[in-house]
This record gives sequence, structure tokens and C-alpha cells, in this order.
Amino acid sequence: MRVRVNAKYRYNPIGWDVFRPCQGNTLRLGQIVKVINLPSAPPCNTMGQCYVADPQTRKFICMVSTSSLERAR
Repeated sequence: MRVRVNAKYRYNPIGWDVFRPCQGNTLRLGQIVKVINLPSAPPCNTMGQCYVADPQTRKFICMVSTSSLERAR
């Protein structure tokens, strides 16, 4: 799945996000996140990963698999 920067998604962990989540992953099932790009880091969708942040504060949370994100309505 491809995601878009600045779009909001619902976190539903699958695959590596269940088996071995990234350090700092405090996300809960169903939590709404915003996809971001970080300076000097690979852009979102590189190798099926992206960076997510809190939608209100835009504070970085962690890196997740794009397959673990569902478009928020």
C-alpha cells in the first residue's frame, strides 16, 4: 500500500509492526496518525515504511509499515 504525506490514517498493526515494532512505537490499535517526511531521511513508501506523527501536534512518534495504515474517514 502507498500512503501520502500529510494524510491521516488509522493504525492497524500487521506483520512486522506486530512481531517486532520499531523502538518508540507506543501506538494503539485504531489510533489516528498523520504521515510525515523527516529531514535527511528516506521519503514515505520507501521499502514499505513511513514515519508517523500525532495529527494535532505533528510530533514524531515512530516508523511503521505502510500496510499497517488504513485511510481515516
